[in-house]
Amino acid sequence: MKNYRAIILLILLILVGCSNNGASGLFSSKKELIIIPREDTIKALVTVEDERFSMDIPEGWVIETTGQYTTFGLRAYDPENPYRSIFYYGKMSPFIKSEEAKEFWAWYASTGYPNSQLYADAPVLYDASIEGLYYTFNVFTEFAKSYGINHNFPDFSNFEVLEQYAASTEMSANALDESTLRLRIDDNGYPIDALVTGTLVDALYYPANGIDVGFYTAYRVSGIMAPADDFMHHEARLAESLASFKYKDEYIEEGVRLIEWETEQAKLLQRTLNATSKIINDTWAYRNKVNDRANANFISYIRGKAYLQDPQSGNIYEGSQAEVNNYLENKNDYKNPNLVPLDSNSEAYGQAISGVLKP
Repeated sequence: MKNYRAIILLILLILVGCSNNGASGLFSSKKELIIIPREDTIKALVTVEDERFSMDIPEGWVIETTGQYTTFGLRAYDPENPYRSIFYYGKMSPFIKSEEAKEFWAWYASTGYPNSQLYADAPVLYDASIEGLYYTFNVFTEFAKSYGINHNFPDFSNFEVLEQYAASTEMSANALDESTLRLRIDDNGYPIDALVTGTLVDALYYPANGIDVGFYTAYRVSGIMAPADDFMHHEARLAESLASFKYKDEYIEEGVRLIEWETEQAKLLQRTLNATSKIINDTWAYRNKVNDRANANFISYIRGKAYLQDPQSGNIYEGSQAEVNNYLENKNDYKNPNLVPLDSNSEAYGQAISGVLKP
């Protein structure tokens, strides 16, 4: 009898020990917090090319081009989410300098002077800067469409400038401005981040009736865009894609023959586009991270998201506010109770996430 009692007692002790083992207890009632690893929404880069250019773009993306030679431009985007995109326009012109100059060209057009109607219809660039350029971007694209340019331009109808950085390329000597801007675009409450740049020059000074009726020209108007909560994951790859653009030598030679497009000018535009990638990367690297955390916090708030962090690995996991609160209030019910809430003032806030909580 004593032997039976000893055996029963031993079994009970084993069962109690197993049930207290949260990691491997045979009869544990603790739940597993399931974390789904984050999938990269931008795939590997693949080369696309034709007789004009070659470029590496994310697999599965669409690329659309417009113009030729000096006015050649393109936009590449994810058809599943067109907010993920890259754009480059070699030359956008003309931008008229004032309303008075625009009125002058309208009067000149009424006299029948050739091509003057184009300048009468062109948009006024009230602020001769890269910021002013992007505030006028949609006006210019509507002007271009009215002259037969059928292209799916990016939309800059509602944005704010989060940060602005000085930039310098080989075109700086003739530039009025070469800034790089970090934008937050609002599309009916859906936030998109963009890093954009360009080179603005005073292309023509032409005094008439006491006013300058010349125009500005913008070169290498380019940038990368993605949803605000997704941008940090893709900035480097999008910048790499933009830098991969290259004109074919035969295309440059053809442009030289047909329109006296100077070979060195064409190569200069290409070099400045390649440099744009580094400018964009540097802009992202040196962004104001205090403001960045505040922006990330606001985006999380409007999306109803909250974050947990593994203090050992540093990995960050995203979930709904309700899911995160439920975990924090019932940590002892889980087999992995070591996660902690991510402080919105932490330097890690707004950085890339490693996974999402399974609902």
